[in-house]
Amino acid sequence: MDVLSLLQLPPQHLSDGIGTLRDIWTDGGAGASLRWLLRLVELRSPYGKIYAPAGTEQLIIGISGPQVRIGAGRGVPLRRDRALAQDAALIEMHRPLDRPGGTSRLLVLAFDPHVVSARATFDDLDGDRAVEVGTEAIVVLKGHVEHDGKRLNPQSVSILRAPVADGLHAQGARILTLQFTDVRESVRG
Repeated sequence: MDVLSLLQLPPQHLSDGIGTLRDIWTDGGAGASLRWLLRLVELRSPYGKIYAPAGTEQLIIGISGPQVRIGAGRGVPLRRDRALAQDAALIEMHRPLDRPGGTSRLLVLAFDPHVVSARATFDDLDGDRAVEVGTEAIVVLKGHVEHDGKRLNPQSVSILRAPVADGLHAQGARILTLQFTDVRESVRG
């Protein structure tokens, strides 16, 4: 298990607009092909764009700050604790000019749909809970979570590298879990 603090990862510039892009994790899978890639986008201007790897689908997940619209023109509103699916490599983000200043934070999960299917789930936790099968990442949005003897603070992510037997213990936490199903196995089976 790897625990990473989202805001301590090295920032990059957006392809267009004011803000940052931070690569959180890349899972290459067998043969070094991309299974999934998780990134944090911090948009500080009315418009921004990034590119996802070619051939991927994305889940764009709102986590905090003023509301953002995704797509060209007026776009589709993305609210906090919601996810939008997209299969185009260009991700355009718009914030209405009349919205207050600040930073809109989004997670962008890009995945190869020929390799895995992906699901993002938000949960409020207080107490103990098992980790669901297929969970490969846990993002702590608020509160504290203990897992596998490690404390996960807000704005951190735990990347699970193998099936997990230990459960979670949480104190007033809001988490996002990312779960994957291997498409190749379900097609074969």
